[in-house]
Amino acid sequence: MLEGLLTALLWTPPAVATAEPETRFELEWRAPAACPGVEQLRGRVDELLAGGRPTTEVIVADAVVEADGRGYVVRLRLRSGASEGRRELADSDCEELGEAVALIVALAVDPELMSRTPEPEPEPEPEPEPEEPEPEPEPPDDPVRRRAPALRGFGLVAWGGAGFAVITPATARVAIAASAYGRLWRVELGPSLWTPQRVDIGRFSIAAAELRGCFVPELGSVEFLLCGGLEAGAMIGLGQLDGGRRASAGWLAAAPGAGVRWLGVDQRLALGVRVDGVVPLVRPAFASDEGRIVVRAGFGAQVLAGVEVRFNRP
Repeated sequence: MLEGLLTALLWTPPAVATAEPETRFELEWRAPAACPGVEQLRGRVDELLAGGRPTTEVIVADAVVEADGRGYVVRLRLRSGASEGRRELADSDCEELGEAVALIVALAVDPELMSRTPEPEPEPEPEPEPEEPEPEPEPPDDPVRRRAPALRGFGLVAWGGAGFAVITPATARVAIAASAYGRLWRVELGPSLWTPQRVDIGRFSIAAAELRGCFVPELGSVEFLLCGGLEAGAMIGLGQLDGGRRASAGWLAAAPGAGVRWLGVDQRLALGVRVDGVVPLVRPAFASDEGRIVVRAGFGAQVLAGVEVRFNRP
């Protein structure tokens, strides 16, 4: 690119053992306005010499730049003590020409500039990776705190006993039901019957479907039942005169109650008793042909004992 640059790089002024001057070089630069200024060139030389080992002699550089038809020509004179050297460089770009002059002056001040390699910056130590928190140990399986499944199993239950004051002072009562149960609850659904009883000139009974739901707190193998029930069906009357005329009327009653149940061996068999109130929401009545009321369903109660076969979930 630049003529005579190789000669300039190989030229080294002789070193003279004198005291190190305060100024390592002096640079005079005269160039057209399109070229860099003298202060810019001096700053560039200082950048190249940063951290170097300059000679003890002050290098005096004098550069004159002229423009010709092809570009720019610089005539450079270097002096160090009694030694002097001259160089002439040409380039179409005055910025490149100024960079070449700055490099020649820096090499004259520090001949080892080209052989010196910058020390690599120390690599930053890698930041330690954050330690993952150790998982908290799981608490031991506590049978007291372990929740039972929502549904424990199913069963079949049969009830039998007596009902009072609904049809007659005392009436036999039977019922069967399918059950589902879990922790603290149970549900029963099935048919029930108030067995036929003779009243005046007829026999009367109640057939219904019964739905019961219970809250069931436990104490060991004993369950306590706090229940609410609903019976829906029909009260049926069969006359004993004139060919036995049959009649029926709707039956709807609430049956709140309480009971206790004992769970047998391996909890597959349960024995229990219960006492319910009977609150008719519809009170059917039957009358004779003369209009005389023969029977009217009333408010009453029932006492039942039962046995349940259970099919527990695994």
